[in-house]
Amino acid sequence: EMNGIELYERLEEKFSALPVLYISGYKNDIVLQKGSLEERVNFISKPFTTEQLIGMIQEIIKERLTNSTHFEQTSWIHSI
Repeated sequence: EMNGIELYERLEEKFSALPVLYISGYKNDIVLQKGSLEERVNFISKPFTTEQLIGMIQEIIKERLTNSTHFEQTSWIHSI
C-alpha cells in the first residue's frame, strides 16, 4: 500500500516532468510526509468546488506550457 506522495515519487522516476496536484483535507498530511510544502507544489484543500478544481488544473497546465522548453515536458498533455 502506498500514499499519493509515494506514487508520485515512483512515477517521477520515469516521467520527470509529470505535474502533480496534491489533494487533502489536511495540509499537515503532506507537510508531515514530505517535510514541508515546496513553494511550487500544487495543493488544494478539501472541501473544494468543481470550479476550484478545474481552475487549479488549468493553472497547472498553463504553467507547464508557459515554462516548457522541451516538447517532452508537455507530451503528457497529448497522451490524455
